[in-house]
Amino acid sequence: MQGTIFWMAPEVVHNVVHNARQGYSAKVDVWSLGCVLLEMFAGRRPWSTDEAIGAMYKLGTSRQAPPIPEDTKPFVSALGKDFLDQCFTIDAEKRPTAQRLLHHVFCMVDPDFSFQETKLGEMIKFNSKKRDRIKH
Repeated sequence: MQGTIFWMAPEVVHNVVHNARQGYSAKVDVWSLGCVLLEMFAGRRPWSTDEAIGAMYKLGTSRQAPPIPEDTKPFVSALGKDFLDQCFTIDAEKRPTAQRLLHHVFCMVDPDFSFQETKLGEMIKFNSKKRDRIKH
């Protein structure tokens, strides 16, 4: 076993907890992708209120997915939630492949999206102008 428990798929943890020697597929990386995305949404790791042993139990025995923290839920779109739900499909056989997830609407580029018009884009532009004024 390699990796950090909080980002591991339940089948990997199950093998460790039950000392099983079963293999697993690349779909463990799809689970981990969901964990990374959840971390990006929440600003903290999956299972952030649990110690490693608690997360191991929930993953390996109870077969639970990491929850979206309550304070994060309002910021996760329905498409984002659906994408996470697909990544966190407990049954690895039913979990989509990375190739299939690439076609999920959540991954599609919105033709009307403009980074410059986001709050972050505006902050970068503002700070850039501020820096330019200080230099001159």
